[in-house]
Amino acid sequence: MVTALPEPGQLTVDGHAQISRRFLEQARQHLAEHDRLQAAEKIWGATAHALKAIAEQRGWIHNNHAHIFDIAEQLALEFGRE
Repeated sequence: MVTALPEPGQLTVDGHAQISRRFLEQARQHLAEHDRLQAAEKIWGATAHALKAIAEQRGWIHNNHAHIFDIAEQLALEFGRE
């Protein structure tokens, strides 16, 4: 089953979550095809969009790679993992 992507410019919390799920589906497909490189790329995308969904929910800036790493670091601190 393929998850439909949200329209451009409508990346809300749910939109980022949809994209994350879509990338996870694609990663599973690439793994089944033994294409680890593409699977890894999709996992990165899924992770980035999951973090963007959290950032969107909390009102944090999340428009570049540096912000994604900052979000991950902040969440690690909140959950006591560094």
